[in-house]
Amino acid sequence: MPHLILEYSENLEGELDIAAMVRTVHAAGCTCPTVATAALKTRAIGYRHQLCADGDPAYRFVALTMRLLSGRSPAQKQEIGDILYGALQQATAGVDRSAGFALSLELADMDGATYRKENNFEAVWAARAAQ
Repeated sequence: MPHLILEYSENLEGELDIAAMVRTVHAAGCTCPTVATAALKTRAIGYRHQLCADGDPAYRFVALTMRLLSGRSPAQKQEIGDILYGALQQATAGVDRSAGFALSLELADMDGATYRKENNFEAVWAARAAQ
């Protein structure tokens, strides 16, 4: 169910540890109310060809989108957004903002009538614990 999709400009790769950012954001997602850890999937996509604002090639960005099944209250979404945005700010704290940097978060509802899913993570966890 919840998908955390990190999009970033590839010109950040020398300055930002992308794998660490993924881990930080995923860990924060696991603490969000109404988010099942077994259903959470996090990924990062870098963009080589991108433009921000007036097109200065030095500009960089990180955009986080969380796609989750509809049904959460505005208050729940606000809390989830606050947790994730805080983690995103923490993960990008070392980025030099003087060259131009954009950071964003969007929570987007998915339609439960059209979304299908399957995973066995909880069964794997139980099997590991039994060993």
